[in-house]
Amino acid sequence: GGDDAIWSDDHEGHDGETLRVTGPNGEFFIKQGPLAVAEHERLRWLKRWADVADVVSFEGDVLVLAEAGWRSLDRKPPADYGAIMGRALRELHEVPVSECPFDERLDVKLARVAERVREGLVEGHEAPEELYRRLVAERPATEDLVVTHGDFHPANVLASHKGEAILIG
Repeated sequence: GGDDAIWSDDHEGHDGETLRVTGPNGEFFIKQGPLAVAEHERLRWLKRWADVADVVSFEGDVLVLAEAGWRSLDRKPPADYGAIMGRALRELHEVPVSECPFDERLDVKLARVAERVREGLVEGHEAPEELYRRLVAERPATEDLVVTHGDFHPANVLASHKGEAILIG
Protein backbone atom coordinates (compact mmCIF):
# COMPACT_ATOMS: atom_id res chain seq x y z
CA GLY A 1 0.00 0.00 0.00
CA GLY A 2 1.17 3.42 0.95
CA ASP A 3 1.21 6.47 -1.26
CA ASP A 4 2.53 4.45 -4.21
CA ALA A 5 -0.47 2.09 -4.32
CA ILE A 6 -2.79 2.13 -7.33
CA TRP A 7 -6.35 0.90 -6.71
CA SER A 8 -8.33 -0.61 -9.54
CA ASP A 9 -11.85 -2.03 -9.35
CA ASP A 10 -11.91 -3.12 -12.98
CA HIS A 11 -11.03 -6.77 -12.36
CA GLU A 12 -13.29 -8.28 -15.02
CA GLY A 13 -15.98 -10.68 -13.98
CA HIS A 14 -16.31 -9.68 -10.35
CA ASP A 15 -18.74 -6.73 -10.62
CA GLY A 16 -16.78 -4.47 -8.31
CA GLU A 17 -16.31 -7.12 -5.61
CA THR A 18 -12.57 -7.32 -6.29
CA LEU A 19 -10.05 -4.51 -5.99
CA ARG A 20 -6.57 -4.85 -7.47
CA VAL A 21 -3.94 -2.91 -5.54
CA THR A 22 -0.57 -2.39 -7.18
CA GLY A 23 2.20 -1.09 -4.97
CA PRO A 24 5.95 -1.31 -4.40
CA ASN A 25 5.55 -4.82 -2.93
CA GLY A 26 3.58 -6.27 -5.85
CA GLU A 27 -0.07 -6.80 -6.69
CA PHE A 28 -2.79 -7.79 -4.28
CA PHE A 29 -6.45 -8.65 -4.82
CA ILE A 30 -8.91 -7.57 -2.16
CA LYS A 31 -12.25 -9.34 -2.32
CA GLN A 32 -15.25 -8.85 -0.08
CA GLY A 33 -18.58 -10.52 0.45
CA PRO A 34 -20.04 -14.03 0.35
CA LEU A 35 -18.08 -14.93 -2.79
CA ALA A 36 -14.83 -14.01 -1.02
CA VAL A 37 -15.74 -16.28 1.90
CA ALA A 38 -16.52 -19.14 -0.49
CA GLU A 39 -13.29 -18.53 -2.40
CA HIS A 40 -11.26 -18.64 0.82
CA GLU A 41 -12.81 -22.02 1.72
CA ARG A 42 -12.03 -23.40 -1.73
CA LEU A 43 -8.46 -22.08 -1.79
CA ARG A 44 -7.73 -23.60 1.63
CA TRP A 45 -9.07 -26.95 0.46
CA LEU A 46 -7.43 -26.91 -2.99
CA LYS A 47 -3.99 -26.03 -1.62
CA ARG A 48 -3.62 -29.72 -0.73
CA TRP A 49 -3.50 -30.63 -4.45
CA ALA A 50 -2.57 -27.54 -6.43
CA ASP A 51 -0.65 -24.31 -6.32
CA VAL A 52 -3.02 -21.50 -5.43
CA ALA A 53 -2.56 -17.81 -4.74
CA ASP A 54 -1.17 -16.85 -1.37
CA VAL A 55 -3.81 -15.79 1.14
CA VAL A 56 -2.31 -12.72 2.78
CA SER A 57 -5.25 -12.08 5.07
CA PHE A 58 -8.78 -13.28 5.70
CA GLU A 59 -11.02 -11.61 8.25
CA GLY A 60 -14.82 -11.57 8.33
CA ASP A 61 -15.76 -11.49 4.65
CA VAL A 62 -12.59 -9.79 3.38
CA LEU A 63 -10.00 -11.86 1.52
CA VAL A 64 -6.60 -10.52 0.42
CA LEU A 65 -4.63 -12.53 -2.13
CA ALA A 66 -1.09 -11.87 -3.36
CA GLU A 67 -0.01 -12.27 -6.95
CA ALA A 68 3.49 -12.92 -5.55
CA GLY A 69 5.49 -12.22 -8.69
CA TRP A 70 3.30 -14.22 -11.05
CA ARG A 71 1.49 -12.56 -13.93
CA SER A 72 -2.17 -12.87 -14.78
CA LEU A 73 -2.78 -14.39 -18.21
CA ASP A 74 -5.28 -11.65 -19.06
CA ARG A 75 -2.41 -9.15 -19.17
CA LYS A 76 0.28 -9.72 -21.79
CA PRO A 77 -0.60 -13.35 -22.55
CA PRO A 78 2.51 -15.47 -23.21
CA ALA A 79 2.94 -17.38 -26.45
CA ASP A 80 2.13 -20.67 -24.69
CA TYR A 81 -1.08 -19.24 -23.22
CA GLY A 82 -3.27 -22.18 -24.30
CA ALA A 83 -0.84 -24.74 -22.91
CA ILE A 84 -0.77 -22.98 -19.53
CA MET A 85 -4.57 -22.86 -19.39
CA GLY A 86 -4.72 -26.55 -20.34
CA ARG A 87 -2.19 -27.55 -17.65
CA ALA A 88 -4.18 -25.64 -15.03
CA LEU A 89 -7.41 -27.44 -15.98
CA ARG A 90 -5.67 -30.83 -16.13
CA GLU A 91 -4.27 -30.27 -12.63
CA LEU A 92 -7.77 -29.57 -11.32
CA HIS A 93 -9.32 -32.53 -13.13
CA GLU A 94 -6.75 -34.86 -11.53
CA VAL A 95 -8.01 -34.04 -8.03
CA PRO A 96 -10.20 -36.94 -6.81
CA VAL A 97 -13.88 -35.96 -6.94
CA SER A 98 -14.48 -38.10 -3.85
CA GLU A 99 -12.21 -35.72 -1.88
CA CYS A 100 -14.07 -32.57 -2.94
CA PRO A 101 -16.39 -31.18 -0.24
CA PHE A 102 -18.09 -28.75 -2.63
CA ASP A 103 -21.20 -29.94 -4.47
CA GLU A 104 -21.69 -28.22 -7.81
CA ARG A 105 -23.61 -30.96 -9.60
CA LEU A 106 -26.37 -29.93 -12.00
CA ASP A 107 -29.20 -30.43 -9.49
CA VAL A 108 -27.48 -28.04 -7.09
CA LYS A 109 -26.75 -25.49 -9.82
CA LEU A 110 -30.29 -25.62 -11.19
CA ALA A 111 -31.76 -25.14 -7.70
CA ARG A 112 -29.50 -22.09 -7.28
CA VAL A 113 -30.63 -20.70 -10.64
CA ALA A 114 -34.30 -21.24 -9.74
CA GLU A 115 -33.78 -19.29 -6.52
CA ARG A 116 -32.05 -16.43 -8.36
CA VAL A 117 -34.89 -16.30 -10.91
CA ARG A 118 -37.49 -16.17 -8.08
CA GLU A 119 -35.53 -13.34 -6.44
CA GLY A 120 -35.35 -11.36 -9.71
CA LEU A 121 -31.56 -11.55 -9.90
CA VAL A 122 -31.29 -12.87 -13.48
CA GLU A 123 -31.02 -10.43 -16.36
CA GLY A 124 -30.62 -11.06 -20.04
CA HIS A 125 -32.22 -11.04 -23.45
CA GLU A 126 -34.72 -13.77 -22.58
CA ALA A 127 -37.30 -13.78 -19.82
CA PRO A 128 -35.55 -15.38 -16.82
CA GLU A 129 -38.34 -17.93 -16.31
CA GLU A 130 -38.08 -19.04 -19.94
CA LEU A 131 -34.30 -19.31 -19.68
CA TYR A 132 -34.65 -21.49 -16.58
CA ARG A 133 -37.24 -23.73 -18.29
CA ARG A 134 -34.85 -24.14 -21.23
CA LEU A 135 -31.97 -25.07 -18.89
CA VAL A 136 -34.10 -27.75 -17.24
CA ALA A 137 -35.35 -29.07 -20.60
CA GLU A 138 -31.82 -29.27 -22.05
CA ARG A 139 -30.21 -30.72 -18.93
CA PRO A 140 -27.92 -33.62 -19.88
CA ALA A 141 -29.06 -37.05 -18.70
CA THR A 142 -25.65 -37.85 -17.18
CA GLU A 143 -22.82 -35.90 -15.61
CA ASP A 144 -19.09 -36.47 -16.02
CA LEU A 145 -17.89 -35.38 -12.57
CA VAL A 146 -14.51 -33.70 -12.24
CA VAL A 147 -13.09 -31.05 -9.96
CA THR A 148 -13.18 -27.85 -11.93
CA HIS A 149 -13.03 -24.09 -11.53
CA GLY A 150 -16.26 -22.12 -11.22
CA ASP A 151 -14.83 -19.01 -12.92
CA PHE A 152 -12.06 -20.29 -15.19
CA HIS A 153 -10.79 -17.50 -17.42
CA PRO A 154 -7.39 -15.87 -18.06
CA ALA A 155 -7.65 -13.34 -15.20
CA ASN A 156 -7.93 -16.25 -12.75
CA VAL A 157 -4.83 -18.08 -13.94
CA LEU A 158 -1.39 -16.80 -13.07
CA ALA A 159 1.79 -17.95 -14.77
CA SER A 160 5.39 -17.81 -13.67
CA HIS A 161 8.18 -16.86 -16.00
CA LYS A 162 8.78 -20.61 -16.47
CA GLY A 163 5.24 -21.17 -17.77
CA GLU A 164 3.92 -22.88 -14.66
CA ALA A 165 0.29 -22.29 -13.77
CA ILE A 166 -1.35 -21.22 -10.56
CA LEU A 167 -5.09 -20.80 -9.99
CA ILE A 168 -6.38 -17.86 -8.05
CA GLY A 169 -10.11 -17.41 -8.05
